[in-house]
Amino acid sequence: MAQVLKHEYRQAIVSAAKKEFYNHGLQGASMRSIARAANMSTGNVYRYFKNKEALIQAILADTLEKLDQVIAPLMVVEKTGDGDERLEHFQHQLGKMADELVDVFIGNQQELIILMYHSQYADQLVLWFKSALTSLVNHWFPNLSSNRQVELLCHMLSASIIAGLTRGFKESVNRMKPEEIRWTIGTYLHLYTLMLSAGGEHYEKV
Repeated sequence: MAQVLKHEYRQAIVSAAKKEFYNHGLQGASMRSIARAANMSTGNVYRYFKNKEALIQAILADTLEKLDQVIAPLMVVEKTGDGDERLEHFQHQLGKMADELVDVFIGNQQELIILMYHSQYADQLVLWFKSALTSLVNHWFPNLSSNRQVELLCHMLSASIIAGLTRGFKESVNRMKPEEIRWTIGTYLHLYTLMLSAGGEHYEKV
């Protein structure tokens, strides 16, 4: 019975903290407010979580794992044939990622927005996207040697993608239907695909 109560208390804290972080961010969130919303003392909250960072990690762990499952496959590029086939594969991969990102968002709306507005985790997302894009671009253009310019380009694109997704996810909460979100995010990422493909000849000259 004691273990059941501990689990229920922990879940109550996490649920209250999720709303607090969503509404006020990490800096504005208050452990006292979280305790009040969870109907317990602040001291009891600290018995389960030593600080706000520990709470953030508990809230985001599942969402981070799901995002890793979406992004990680992009870093394992299958061998394909000519340029058209590589382009088709690249577009397919980004399209698949867009659909899966929307699925994660629909199931984890508050968590994903908390994550994107937390600089540490937002930076991690940018690095994930950078690694995935670098892998795809290097495969798409096999004559392009990997260098600092390409890595910087992919870093810039990744930061821009994450900034756009953050804005899109934030503004679509409770305002758009899943199919509308899916179309918007899919189109947004597809436009990046078109932009990358338009620079094909330039990449080969780097």
